[in-house]
Amino acid sequence: MEVSRRLQQPWVSSVAIFIVFVSVWGWFTAGSSGGVSAADAEYARLAGQSAPGQQAGAIPSPWIVALRSRDLITHAFDHDNPNNLGIAWHLAYSMGRVALGFTLALLVAVPLGFLLGLWPACHRALDPFI
Repeated sequence: MEVSRRLQQPWVSSVAIFIVFVSVWGWFTAGSSGGVSAADAEYARLAGQSAPGQQAGAIPSPWIVALRSRDLITHAFDHDNPNNLGIAWHLAYSMGRVALGFTLALLVAVPLGFLLGLWPACHRALDPFI
C-alpha cells in the first residue's frame, strides 16, 4: 500500500519522465561516435573550440551537455577579454536589456492606457491601430 501511494506522487512521475527522456536522448546519440567531419572541424575552429574529441553528430549526448554545462557554470564570471565573457555576464547584459525594454514599454503604455480609458474620443481615434 505504501509503495503504490509513493508512486502516485507527482515528483515520482516527473523524475521517471526525465530519466526516460535522457535515456532515449542518450540512445539516439550513442551511434554518432564517429570521427569529426571537415565541416564540423571548421565550425569548431570558427567557434573557438578544439575539434578533436567532439562528436560528429548534430545533437550532442547528454554526457557532453552535462560537461559543457559544468564548464559554463564554473567559468560563469570569467572576464578575460571582451570576446571571452562568462555566461553570467551575458545573462546580466540580457536582463539589463529586458529591464530597459520593460521600462520603456511601461513609460509608453501606462500614460496611453490612461488616455484611452479617460477619453472615449482618443480611444476611438487609436482603436484601429491597437
